[in-house]
Amino acid sequence: MQSFLIFLAIIKIAAGVSLGSSCTYTFQCQKGLFCSENKCRKDSCTINNDCAEGELCIGGKVDGIIKNACFPIDSERAEKMEFCPGGGKLSFGYKGRIETCDANKQCTGKGICNPHVGVCCSKLRICPWPKSPLLEGFTHKPLICRFRGTSAVSCPAPRRPNPPSIPNPRSRETFGEKPFVGQSCSSLEGCSGGAACICSNPRECKCECPKEMGYSVSSDGKSCRRTRRRLKEKCRSDVDCGAAFSECTSGGCRCKNGFQRDGNGGCKPVAYKCVNHAEPLRFDNKLTTCIVQKMHRDSEATDVLGQDEIASVATPPSNASIALSPKRSSMASSTDTKRCPSNYYCVAVFDIPKQPNLYQGFCCPLPSPDTPICPVGNSHVSSSAPDYGCAECPFDHFCHKDSIATHKEICCPKPCVSPDDVYVDGQCYSIAYHGDSCYVAEQCIGKFAGTNGQGSIHEEIHEMECRKGICECPKGYIADNGLCKRVECSVGFKGEPIVNSLGGILKCQKSSDCSQGSMCDPFSKVCCKGINKCPISFVETGEMCKEDKCRNPNDICIVPKNSKSKICCRKED
Repeated sequence: MQSFLIFLAIIKIAAGVSLGSSCTYTFQCQKGLFCSENKCRKDSCTINNDCAEGELCIGGKVDGIIKNACFPIDSERAEKMEFCPGGGKLSFGYKGRIETCDANKQCTGKGICNPHVGVCCSKLRICPWPKSPLLEGFTHKPLICRFRGTSAVSCPAPRRPNPPSIPNPRSRETFGEKPFVGQSCSSLEGCSGGAACICSNPRECKCECPKEMGYSVSSDGKSCRRTRRRLKEKCRSDVDCGAAFSECTSGGCRCKNGFQRDGNGGCKPVAYKCVNHAEPLRFDNKLTTCIVQKMHRDSEATDVLGQDEIASVATPPSNASIALSPKRSSMASSTDTKRCPSNYYCVAVFDIPKQPNLYQGFCCPLPSPDTPICPVGNSHVSSSAPDYGCAECPFDHFCHKDSIATHKEICCPKPCVSPDDVYVDGQCYSIAYHGDSCYVAEQCIGKFAGTNGQGSIHEEIHEMECRKGICECPKGYIADNGLCKRVECSVGFKGEPIVNSLGGILKCQKSSDCSQGSMCDPFSKVCCKGINKCPISFVETGEMCKEDKCRNPNDICIVPKNSKSKICCRKED
């Protein structure tokens, strides 16, 4: 009898215990499981949903081998593993468990998904400084290009047309040698011509045009271009359609429900609607448009412009569109616009390109009941009475909140589906950079991460223009790192800095980086014409010594050869 019981125990051990059962060693668990912290868990996984509650699919040791498996995790351990780089905190959901995410499950609230781990964070440093991620236009959350265990949804990388001012012979990019469409690539190196590096597995990566974002191979066979289809033309996805408020249905571009063709190749709203079925303001049967400033949809008291209670500036109804001058310092001081009447307010509908937090809309009468409505088009099926809300608002919609009329949010259709488009006069145009082709000036964004459109005290910044179908800088300005700059030298012969054969400003860290007969401006770090009068490893600051002292205590005061004037010199790194 005793030998029979021993035989049954051996059979049980050989069969192994099931998932979640207690264990001491891995051989006690069934095939495909391993023993971790006295419990049988899956020894391989792809996403967090493959694991049980309280576990994450992360890399770790499985019987001495590093691989992705289901490991138990708690908040204390997760904090130590830095799942939210950049100072972010983990988001917690039901029963205090770490909130997870994947391609089908988004983070709730303002949480941002770390796609490499599959957890939600309060904030996340996705891109290395000074680069910043591509943000979704209305939620302002970073677009995820790839979740763990899913196929890549590639983000189109903006092309930087200017090569480095000081060529590095070891740099492939210097000679335009980044791989193009169809060639092998690495995720760190990237691709040229707007292509993205797509990996079928860690060792097989090729440059491809991101079809999910509406890109296809150009006629040269090496670069990518956005596919633009007019109404009634054949299409494959919504981002192919160029008209605002259009979609790809039945294989062709057509106006969305609630919109109709405007006769100019675009889609116009069937009706402009105010809350409580009120009529918008019209003059001579023409809609009165306006401009409103909104800092953020979650801010209740930011819809103000100037000192007036209502945040609106109305334009004469004869204007078909609104274009703000970049030099206009204050909307309140403008003489060619007027506000909505005191018993009306401005309902924001379209954001204005290159004008942060400014929106174009129309005037509605001040209401009293608390019933939200989409200003144009129809709300999404998930956002209806009595709760409305934006919990299930899809990517081609945005969350509209009319904070003057109601505190409820409603999910409304976007003019342009793609986040790299701008809305201009009923059409959706791709964002363009210096040297890219363009149709309207609003396309020419021309600002890269880390600049915020601001130069130093020695630089003057100007917006790009669309001249002869190309994004270019105005006359007298030089393109540098996506900005139009007029840089003045503070040393040497003063005036404009030295430029290369392509018109790019020659940058420097020290004077030895510049050619003979020029020096490195210590403030703007550009090469300027002039003979450096300071000792070796020092450079002029353009300041004259006063009482043998310079304003910067680290600078030295010297008397140059064949001169009586004293100048300040700064040590070069």
